[in-house]
Amino acid sequence: MGHYDNEFGRRVASLRKEKGYTQEKISAMLNVTPQAISKWEQGSLARYFAAAVAGETAQCIH
Repeated sequence: MGHYDNEFGRRVASLRKEKGYTQEKISAMLNVTPQAISKWEQGSLARYFAAAVAGETAQCIH
């Protein structure tokens, strides 16, 4: 796990919680599984999958 993965995951989790969204709600908005959101927040797979939905992720949590 690299620095990018950890930072991305922390940021997604922080902003998601700030908005009051569950992992399930964000996953439905992004059309991914709740497990994918969990893995991103834990720093796993961030560089591989988050880039595919980076724009949608930003719109959901900002």
